[in-house]
Amino acid sequence: MPPKTSLQAAIPEPNPLPRAEKFRGDVWCSNPPQVTSYITCPSSESPSLDSTTTYLSPICGFGWRFELDESFRYETPKSNPQVQELRGRTKLFFQPHMCSSMPLSNIDATVKIHYPDAEDALKLTSERSFSDIAIHASDSKTQEHDFGEYYGPPQYKGKVCVEVTIAFDPSDGLALPNSSSANTKKALRRTFDTPSFVDTKFYLFAAKVDASNSVFLENLLSQDTGFSNGAHCDILQEVPEEIAKLKVDTFDYESDSDLEDDRTVDKGKRKEGEAVPCEEEPSDSSSLGLGQKSTGDPTANGRAFAINGTAYKTWKTFLYYLYTNEVAFNELRSQQAQTKAQQYKSELEDDDSIRCSPKSMYRLADYVGIPGLKALALDGIWDGLHKSNIIAELFSSFTHRYQEVIELEVDYLMDNFTPQVARQLDDMLQMIVLGTKPHSFRVLAFAMRRLRGDSRELA
Repeated sequence: MPPKTSLQAAIPEPNPLPRAEKFRGDVWCSNPPQVTSYITCPSSESPSLDSTTTYLSPICGFGWRFELDESFRYETPKSNPQVQELRGRTKLFFQPHMCSSMPLSNIDATVKIHYPDAEDALKLTSERSFSDIAIHASDSKTQEHDFGEYYGPPQYKGKVCVEVTIAFDPSDGLALPNSSSANTKKALRRTFDTPSFVDTKFYLFAAKVDASNSVFLENLLSQDTGFSNGAHCDILQEVPEEIAKLKVDTFDYESDSDLEDDRTVDKGKRKEGEAVPCEEEPSDSSSLGLGQKSTGDPTANGRAFAINGTAYKTWKTFLYYLYTNEVAFNELRSQQAQTKAQQYKSELEDDDSIRCSPKSMYRLADYVGIPGLKALALDGIWDGLHKSNIIAELFSSFTHRYQEVIELEVDYLMDNFTPQVARQLDDMLQMIVLGTKPHSFRVLAFAMRRLRGDSRELA
C-alpha cells in the first residue's frame, strides 16, 4: 500500500448532521413498559426556503434515535388568497439504530408535536399514533420508519418540541425502571438543605359521623368560615381555626367508602360517633393533620388547610399519585370476593399500603381536572364490576352523577345481562317504584334505551 500523501491527509471528514437536543431526560415506565423521549430543534430565525435541514437526535431509550427533516415554504391561505404565509414542516423518522438487533416484538408509538413559542401554545399540539412498528432488523440494511410530517403555525420560527412514546409488548418481559417524577426529585433535593421539608398539613375527615348525635362535632363545625388560604402554624401543633372549617354535610356518605365505618377507626383515640381528622402518622392528640410528625422538628413556619368533601384516604392517595405518578385502589364496597373486615385487616398488615376507593378518586380527579388520574380511577371501577354487583353499582348514589360512569356500567350490563342480573334488576325496579332510589331516573332511562337496542350515542 502506498504511503498516504499530504493531500490525502488534508481531505476533511463529511460534516455530521446538526444535532437535535433533549429538552428533558427520557421517562421510563414499567407498567405499561414504555419509554418517552423529548426532542427539540433549534429556532429558525432565518429559514432557508426550498431546502431541507436534517437534524439527528441523541441516543434515546435502548439505543434508538430520531431524524427530523425541517423545511419552509410559502403557502397561500384559503381565507385570503392575496397573501402568502411562511409555513414550517417537520418530518419525523424513527431509527432503531443500536437496538435493531434486539429480539423484540413490534412496538407501538405515540408522537406529539408542540410549538412552545407560539402565542396560543396550548392549542398548537399535533398527536398521532403508530402501531406494529418493527424494531428488529431482519438484514444488514439500515431501518427507518416514517412517523409522519407536521406543519407549524403560519409565520412560526420558534422551537419545535417532539415527544415520542415507544410502547413495548408486555410479552417481551422487559423489566423497565420507573423514572422519578419531577415533584419527587424536587422533594428529595430539599432534604439536602432543610432539616424538615414538611411544611404543610391537611385536615380531613376519616370516618362517617352522625352530626345530630355528636356534641363534639357540633362544636367543631360551629364556625361558618369556609375554605380559605390556610393558616400559618407550627406543624407539630393543632390548628383549631382550620379544624373548625371542616363541614360534615359536604359528604355523600353512601357513595364514599373511603370514610370508614366506626368499627374501623381506632376507638382508643375517640368516643363512638365522633369524627376525627386524620394524619399520616398519629400523634398524641385526638385531632390529627395529614403530614404532622410525632418526632421533634425545629421547623415552625408551616401552613394548615382544611379540605372539605374529600376523605383522608382519598387525599393521601392523591398526594402519593402527585409524588410518584402511581395509584392503587381498594375493591369496591359492593364486591363480595372480600368482606370489608378482611380488606381492612389486609391493609393493616401492609404498612406501606396507600390506596383508596376508585369511585372516591374519580370524583376528586373530576373536580381538580386531572384526566389521566380520572381514567385510572375509571379503570379501577371497571375492574370492580361483577355480575353480582353491577345492578347495585349502576343505581348507586355515585353513578348517576357522571355520564361517563353510567355509560361504562351500562356497557358492562349489556355484556353480562344474565337471568341472575335480570332478577336483580327487577328487584331494583321495585325499589325505584317505591321511591327509595329517587336519583335513579337518569341511569334507568339510559339503561332502558340501551336494552331496547339504541347505541351509546343515541341513548
